[in-house]
Amino acid sequence: MEVPATRPEVTTTGIYGEELSVIRQRLLHSDLCWCGDLTSRTQVLIVGSATCAASRKLSVARMRGLPCVSIEWVTDGACAMEFTGRFDIGRSLTGKEVCTTGLHHLERERVQAACGACHATYNATLTRHCGLLVASAAALGFTSPSASLR
Repeated sequence: MEVPATRPEVTTTGIYGEELSVIRQRLLHSDLCWCGDLTSRTQVLIVGSATCAASRKLSVARMRGLPCVSIEWVTDGACAMEFTGRFDIGRSLTGKEVCTTGLHHLERERVQAACGACHATYNATLTRHCGLLVASAAALGFTSPSASLR
């Protein structure tokens, strides 16, 4: 007697309303199963921009080593299990606060533009919510190799 194959189970956090409905439909069309809870069968956690870093689902999924992906995994990655790494939220700036130190104004403007394009929040000062700090080499205490030879 054959055991029927089960579809990979996916859950979400920080995604609500119409956006959740669209994601559930796309998962179904990709032959994946959506579950509202994080269970032992969950294989991927889709993380919305409304998710806070202290999300229980996110912390449990990270402890279990599950892929935690952005919504773009569903829209741009076609829900492909082999592409979860490309959409890992650790690699994305979406929803993160980016702070800078020691940059010239043109460098700060480039960081601000990148934040706008990646849906991140830019802050010119370091805050406790900072998810990424962009610093100049001088601010970190590095000198050029030629300067150390003098």
